[in-house]
Amino acid sequence: MTSFKQPQLAFITEGLYRIEEAYTYEWTVTNTHYKLVVPKGFETDIASVPRWAWSTFGILPDGLHRGAAILHDMLYRSNKPKGVRLKNYYFKRDILGNWENISHVLWHRENCDRLFMRVMKQAGVKPWKRWLMFKALRLFGWIGWQR
Repeated sequence: MTSFKQPQLAFITEGLYRIEEAYTYEWTVTNTHYKLVVPKGFETDIASVPRWAWSTFGILPDGLHRGAAILHDMLYRSNKPKGVRLKNYYFKRDILGNWENISHVLWHRENCDRLFMRVMKQAGVKPWKRWLMFKALRLFGWIGWQR
């Protein structure tokens, strides 16, 4: 069992949920610490998984992938060509240990997708399910990226 912290969600309507409290994800790359913050009230479909896949592959909206999907939704929405830029969501720890706002830095689609995979792994999503979701994202994610 994983101790990965999942976001607190409220059901709004079929396929739409709201984040009940800010959701934070932190990670480190070569001694540099980063943080993403999904704001309270952010609305998401969690993962654009067709209903038939729920029973076929067991990929339910409230599965272990939900934290990864919510972070991914926020990154796509804020970084896609026609997206609305969020402020105060992406941070890097400076040499004094303070969080520096780097929300002006754009994410490329591939980096958003790779973070999705990384977070799913940390959340304990089974390897075959991670692979399947990542491949579907790489094949069809461009649709959401272009909207």
